Parts: sequence; structure tokens; C-alpha cells
Amino acid sequence: MERYPNCKIIFISGFFNKIKLQNIINTVNPAGLIEKSDLTYDSIRLIFKKVLAGQVYRSEKINGTINEIKLSSSIFDGLNREIIVLIDKGITTKNIPNYIDLSLSAVHKRKSTIKELLNIPKGNDEDIVREARKMGLI
Repeated sequence: MERYPNCKIIFISGFFNKIKLQNIINTVNPAGLIEKSDLTYDSIRLIFKKVLAGQVYRSEKINGTINEIKLSSSIFDGLNREIIVLIDKGITTKNIPNYIDLSLSAVHKRKSTIKELLNIPKGNDEDIVREARKMGLI
């Protein structure tokens, strides 16, 4: 990539376990990641079109595995879960530091991370609680 910055890397494999997938994303960060069983004649054209347009393409199974990694990682540690539970109880963001040992700034940062992981970038506290319930976090 350093020698050929315009080069695009696409990984296609028949098997991605969580550790291998995380390692590929962290070290190579390819423009495309495709589980072989997700690959069809029609999808090849779409993949190349998106990658050549500068977008990152990840197949359905890859996205599912990435979501599993996110949910099982330490991102949803005890403090983040506690924040979600406090929000569910109706505690406002400014009062959360009264319940757990975090500054208001840290609470805001963690809420931002929680929203990103739950795929609700412009959501409010109700959206956080709703999505957390769907995913079994509370």
C-alpha cells in the first residue's frame, strides 16, 4: 500500500473466524472482505464498483461476524452496560456521574461509542435502550 497507494485489496475466503477477521482488519484494512459463500456472479460487479469508487465492501456474513466481535469485545464492558441500565431507569446523562465513577465527559464519550456500536449515530437515549434490549445487552 505504501508503494502503490492506489492499489485496492479485496480478501475472499471460505472461512473467517473472529480472531482471523479482526487480525486482517487491524493489519491490512482491506477495501473488500467477502465470505466465499456470499459471493455470486451479480455481487462481483457490485463489489468492484464500490471498491473502485473508494467505498469499503463487506459481505453479509463478514458484517455479522464483525457485529459479533463488537458485542463480545470489551467495548460493552461493565461501565457501558451500567450506563445503558441507568439510562433505562430514566437517569439523565448529566446525573450519571452521581451513580458511577466517571466524569461527565467520559459518560458522553462512552454514550457516543455505545451509539456507534448499536448503529444509531443520531439516536437519543430511548433509541439506545431500544437497541440494547434488541441485542440482549439489558
